[in-house]
Amino acid sequence: MEFWHEMKARHTREKIQLVQAYADHYTIEQTATILQMDQTQLRTFAYNNNIKFQKVYNNGKTSVTGR
Repeated sequence: MEFWHEMKARHTREKIQLVQAYADHYTIEQTATILQMDQTQLRTFAYNNNIKFQKVYNNGKTSVTGR
């Protein structure tokens, strides 16, 4: 059986992995919609965990910045 601190650490790791998986292919706006969460909260979570999202430019192409 897991202890509380182990469960909390695992939960945090899983959330980071989930958001990172979407960040590799989607923008922050798209990811917030997919995960049905507030975009501001997602942006803060990504910033705090150094997760970089796809960016959309005028020509419609996406690129990951900072990787």
